[in-house]
Amino acid sequence: MRDTKVRGTTIKVLLAGARYTGKGQIGREWGQTTADLPTLQPVILYDRNVINGSTKYRVVAWVISFDPEFQAIRHAFYTGAGGIIFTCSLAEEHADSIAKLDQYLGELKRELKDLPPAVLFGVTLDAKQVVYPASRDRAMKWAKSHAMPMFEGNFADKPQFALAVDQAFEKLLLDIFTIGVFKNVFKQYGP
Repeated sequence: MRDTKVRGTTIKVLLAGARYTGKGQIGREWGQTTADLPTLQPVILYDRNVINGSTKYRVVAWVISFDPEFQAIRHAFYTGAGGIIFTCSLAEEHADSIAKLDQYLGELKRELKDLPPAVLFGVTLDAKQVVYPASRDRAMKWAKSHAMPMFEGNFADKPQFALAVDQAFEKLLLDIFTIGVFKNVFKQYGP
């Protein structure tokens, strides 16, 4: 088993991406809450409890703001990250979010000694948005070039979005716990 960056039984997962890329929606879905906090904060935390084997873990999603106002302090939030979910928009109006991923990846690589396991999550946020094929293609190429699996969620389709978020976290947690030795053995517990 490799170093999982697990502190006791808490696993820190960073959500990194531009505005309008679903970080807050992914975090709230993971935390199974509808609480919508003010958007301009340096970090917002959402958590869920999971079981791997016989051990209970608290998995905390750290929704990181990459707004310029927080550039001086956000680096403090990276320490101890066990995994990263990079986010991008697949809608045409926010297609530039994919180009910003390299900036976030570079910053995280500079700050963390070893980049933890990561996935890419592409989103559309409302019923009017459709997946822009060129954005999906660029996102898939970016994920492949960094050896990351990609997940896709449509926030307007709540059951599909919830499933995609669970699948992304499941894959990330399996990568954090092992290099593919364990099968899918975690399940939710508690409220």
